[in-house]
Amino acid sequence: VDSLGKGWEMVSLPLIPETSLRVDLLFPGSISRAYAYSGGTYVPVDLLNPGGGYWMKFPDRQLVALQGIDRSNGTVAIQPGWNLVGALSYPMRASDISSSPAGIFSGVFFGYNGKYFIADSLKPVHAYWVKASGTGQLILGSPFAAEAIHSSLGVPGERRAGETERWGIERLNKLVLTDAAGDRQELYFGDSTSAADARWWDRFEPPPIPPGERTAFDVHYSTGR
Repeated sequence: VDSLGKGWEMVSLPLIPETSLRVDLLFPGSISRAYAYSGGTYVPVDLLNPGGGYWMKFPDRQLVALQGIDRSNGTVAIQPGWNLVGALSYPMRASDISSSPAGIFSGVFFGYNGKYFIADSLKPVHAYWVKASGTGQLILGSPFAAEAIHSSLGVPGERRAGETERWGIERLNKLVLTDAAGDRQELYFGDSTSAADARWWDRFEPPPIPPGERTAFDVHYSTGR
């Protein structure tokens, strides 16, 4: 049993359902259609696929109880640009996720709880944004399962971000903005003097806002980051 909050939520199927893939049967408490993200736009769907991520809106907090076959590892197809991806049946560290071919995704996953945040783990039933520079697959699962998947694909995997990269966000200056409703957003700024630093900054470009939600508390720089 997992929980979802009131309003727009990014959701996914963490398992293979026993019966139907229909949205209305899996998430009967939703007050909106399910929206996938494809080709830079939101697309309404009636069926959910394990591994995919979707936007749905709920009138209040929901307890979600899904039954089916657990997914402890797997792959998710990604395209250049933003991708909305699902999670497995068990929480997993974002740093354990790799890609095939190597180096095609930023390593930063964004979750949503009324505003975007950088997620250090991917949790069942929830979905996450990740940006890619090319076409390929994300490899989800334990490091050992990921190695097996890479071997079956016949290609090397990307190094684990948690072992070799530090975001270094603690070295930046922080600007905190809060609205009348108490929504809070943090913006970071600092000195970027090299091409490598410029690529580092690109990791923190915010994802697209929820479908049809133009009143969401969304604060960013004019560069889009």
